[in-house]
Amino acid sequence: MATPNLKDVQDTYARDGVVLLKNVLTENWLERLRSAVDEEVKKGERYFAYKNMRERAGTFRDYCLTSDIGQRVAEVAGANWASLMFDQLFVKEPGTRTQTGWHTDQPYWPVTGPIMTMWIALDPVDPDNGAL
Repeated sequence: MATPNLKDVQDTYARDGVVLLKNVLTENWLERLRSAVDEEVKKGERYFAYKNMRERAGTFRDYCLTSDIGQRVAEVAGANWASLMFDQLFVKEPGTRTQTGWHTDQPYWPVTGPIMTMWIALDPVDPDNGAL
């Protein structure tokens, strides 16, 4: 897939408050993150949500702190920089009955001003399987 024009992405985000970017992760990062999730799933949970993965040594921390994702977020927002305030890993295996209700994130966080939430799907997502 061709990289979308940054100005078009920024305009869409400014207009709609949301933008879909496909194939943002490199194949290397995608495989490393999938492998790390597989290791967590092997522990036996069908549904879990771990917070602050960047504080644990390993792949998730490496991704949060050394990948280009922060720069990408800043570019979409039209900012010079971005700060990572919170990260969370959701795993919901097929057939899991646990539901995640509709919500917005910002009321949970003690911040004011612009904030961006990002979802990075490590598995293929479509309308039938993409809901948390």
